[in-house]
Amino acid sequence: MDQLELDAAKKLLLEIVPATGSVGNVALMGKFQSVNALLTREDYWLVRNALIEEGLLERGRGRGGSVHWVVATQSASPAVAPAVPAGEASSQRDVCARYAKVGVLAR
Repeated sequence: MDQLELDAAKKLLLEIVPATGSVGNVALMGKFQSVNALLTREDYWLVRNALIEEGLLERGRGRGGSVHWVVATQSASPAVAPAVPAGEASSQRDVCARYAKVGVLAR
């Protein structure tokens, strides 16, 4: 997988991770592959691990493991994780828009 493909796959995975809560790896991998049948299990793990290393996703618990968005704290840099104001519900689209605004999802 070259860098352009990796970037596109990262964007895809970020789009399908729920804005709140966690999602199991098995379910997420299935959805990831259903959107693009050319993506393999190995691609999923490569992309997932890259997003964890970049600080955008965090490992969760559960059988088969899970992931969720990293929740920013007040002291976190906006380039790492844009904070959601306390008490403000956000949609997946809102979260992606915040990341795009700080250039995380931009090419």
